[in-house]
Amino acid sequence: MDELNTLQIGKVSRTMIYVGTHNAKEVRVSFFEDVELSPAGSRELAASQLTNDALVLLQTALSSTGVTQKQLAEKLGIGESRVSQVVNGDGNVKLTTFARYLRALGYSVTLEVQPIDVGSPQLSREKRA
Repeated sequence: MDELNTLQIGKVSRTMIYVGTHNAKEVRVSFFEDVELSPAGSRELAASQLTNDALVLLQTALSSTGVTQKQLAEKLGIGESRVSQVVNGDGNVKLTTFARYLRALGYSVTLEVQPIDVGSPQLSREKRA
């Protein structure tokens, strides 16, 4: 009998049909292991994780400062509906948008990059020649 399982990665819903019998825990582990093993899958998981981390930071900044979405929209000179879209993760958010929103809330944004392969060099923020 076929089983239909829907898994969520960030805001992306993936539906997989598995032939045979699997319990949900086995399916999830197998699915994520398969995804992480492929270069394209591991890139998508990394992108989803970064997006999720950014949204959590933005939502935390809003709640910590007590600023409403309407107030943030006014500070940014944009519509409240656009702020709502960004805060709720509807669509892609540019790094510049993320930085502007957090700056308006009183925060600065920095990036940190870590090598995933042992042979990859550490990156520094040296200026380009």
